[in-house]
Order: sequence, then C-alpha cells, then structure tokens
Amino acid sequence: MAVVALNGQVRWQNERYTMPAVAWLLVCAALGACALFRKKARPSFVVGAFAVAIGAQLVAVVFRAPYTIPTFRLAWTYALGVGLAVTLMLRAWPLRAPMVAAALLVANDHQIAKLRDQKWFFGRACRNIRDQHIRAGNVLAELRPRRVLVGDAGALVYASNRPGLDIIGLGGYHDLPFARAGVNGLAASIELIERMPDKDRPDLFAIYPSWWGTLPTWFASDVVMRVPAPGNVICGGYEDVIYRADWHVLGTGDRARVPIGRERDAIDFADLVSEREHAYTYSRGSGWTDMKILPDLEDVRQDVFDGGRILYAHATERFVLKNLEPHRPATFAFRTAPAGGTTMRVRIQGHDLGSITLAPKDGWDERTMHVTPDAIDAPEVTVEIDNDGPGELPLFHAWLGQ
Repeated sequence: MAVVALNGQVRWQNERYTMPAVAWLLVCAALGACALFRKKARPSFVVGAFAVAIGAQLVAVVFRAPYTIPTFRLAWTYALGVGLAVTLMLRAWPLRAPMVAAALLVANDHQIAKLRDQKWFFGRACRNIRDQHIRAGNVLAELRPRRVLVGDAGALVYASNRPGLDIIGLGGYHDLPFARAGVNGLAASIELIERMPDKDRPDLFAIYPSWWGTLPTWFASDVVMRVPAPGNVICGGYEDVIYRADWHVLGTGDRARVPIGRERDAIDFADLVSEREHAYTYSRGSGWTDMKILPDLEDVRQDVFDGGRILYAHATERFVLKNLEPHRPATFAFRTAPAGGTTMRVRIQGHDLGSITLAPKDGWDERTMHVTPDAIDAPEVTVEIDNDGPGELPLFHAWLGQ
C-alpha cells in the first residue's frame, strides 16, 4: 500500500492500483470482526492499546486542516489512553458485540455513497476497454502480425493473441531492458529495437500517437485503422491507431563516416546495453536522450538514424573503451549534431587530447582527434568528455580505431 500510495499515476487511474491492497484490507477486517465476535476472545491490552492508538493518530491525520503537512497530531499519552479505554471495553463481550456491529454498519453506510460513482465509473471504463482495446485486439488477431508494438500492454495484446512489445516496459523482448529504457526517453527504446533481429521486430503498432511524438511519423509507413473510445474516461487517448511499421533506417548509424583505421571499440550512446558494456556514466541532472534521422555524410540521398545523450553545459560523461593494442597511436572519433554552439574537451587515461568547438549544424557532424601512444597504456582506457559550454552537447556515437 505504501508503494502504491507513492505512485503518481494512482489518482489518474482512479485508484485502481490500490484494489489488490484494498482486497487484502477487507480480508483482514473480516478476520478481525469474526475474532471479536467470539465470546471467549479477549484482545491483548498491549496489542489492542497500541493498535487503537495508531488508528487514532491516523484518523487525526486524515481529518487535519486542508493544505497542511500530514504528521501525527495527537499526544501519544492521549492516544494510548484512548487505546487502553477502547481495549478495556472490547474485552467485555456485552460491550464488544454491539461495538463491532456498529463499526461494520458505519463502514457500510460510509461506503454506499462512495461506491455509487465508482460503480458508474467502473462500468464506463469497461465499456471503453471493450470499444477500443478489445476491438483493436480483434483486428490485430485477424491481421496476424509477427509482433505488435504497444504503449500500454493489457487487454489489447491479450485480445490479439499475438506477441507484443510494450515500450513502456510492461512487456519486453528477452533480456533487453525496455522498462529501464522507458524512463530514459523514446530514443533509448528505439535503440533496443535496433538490437532485435529484423524478423522479430514489431510489424504493426497499436499506440496513442499523442504519447509517442515522432514514433509514428518516423517509423510507420501508413495507417491501418483508427479505433475510437466514445465517452472515454480511462483510455490513454480518444483514438488507438494501428500503424504499419517501417524500420528500414535502423542500423544505419553504426559505422563512422570519418577514417579511424581499424575500429577497436565503439559506444552507442542511448543504447543501454552498449552503455552498460562500456561502464557509461554522466553528471547528475544531465544525460536525457534524443534521436535524429539526418542525411548520410557519404550519400545525402540516404538517411542515417542514431540515438544519443544530451550533455548539458559544464557536465561530464565517462566510459571505457576496450580491445586496444597498448602503446600504439589511435584515432578517437565521435558523432554529434549540435543545435547550438559549444566546446567539448576530451581526456583519455587522464591525458588531455584537447578541445573542439562545435557550431550549430543542420546535419551530422563527425570529428576525429589524434591519440598519442602514451595515452593508450592498456587494452582498456577510460574516456572523459567535458562540455565546456555554453550550449548543450548531443553525442550519438564514439569510436576508437588504431
């Protein structure tokens, strides 16, 4: 219940996340009422007094003045005194039975008014799911996609009876960390789809377009169907749209377009698997992900997709590059697409390689830096990149070649 209470989605979801906890609470209440109705049962003074005292404190918190901080407001001596008095009365059967019956009647009367609107809301929500998710799921079942991409798994995937991929993270693919990617931005999720074999990638989307920004614009070829939810109270949008997927740009950004010799290692920023393999970290408060599709530097008629991290001014990122031959010169290369002017500074194994000033560019910008042999003193090296500012530094890929 504490975990659910701290979930920011609870009230938007009409408290439905609390329902399992409410069910357990009702079971506990029923067991407690049954125990108290037994003539031979006598509540413990210590346990009873403490439980009633906590209950009194919680009641005081619930009925505090509006817009005040929830704190225990009763003096504990007073609360424990109330607890002892109530426990003493509960130990006597002639008093206990009517007290428990009265408590049950008060609780029931309190809930009748509360449940009236909840019943209506629950019925309307079920109708929304039937009109939108079940209907869209039945359409998907007829289309028989190899996998359907959704933004909120549930009745839709269940009704379709097809493999699903939820890029929020409710249902992923093997061990790829889609749940963690979901809190890093859409670019991180697309980078994980890039890792999937083409035959396993979703060939249909069933999403709310307002949730996903450029996803349906960049990665869908056409609209198959729009499924509305009239009188919507629960669904994420009025229309759930089924798109035909188009992933042809995935994988186009893996290779550097500048000469680096033989590629020894590379890190793909925003790809959580690649970042984990290279022990990637960044300054707190920085590091939001972004993605771009821009003309290929080798052939402007072709597109190149890549996701990356945005490094804010005066922030630092670190990562490890491997498989190097020690004491040999190397070439460090990186891909960026700066929207504003900034200066980046690069260090390898603590050796300052220098800085590069970047200007705004409507396209990919790939640069190289020479790495002296003394900086490559081991098969693995630590790379540090500082953004000296004043603008943001978006980095999409980095390579080290020898």
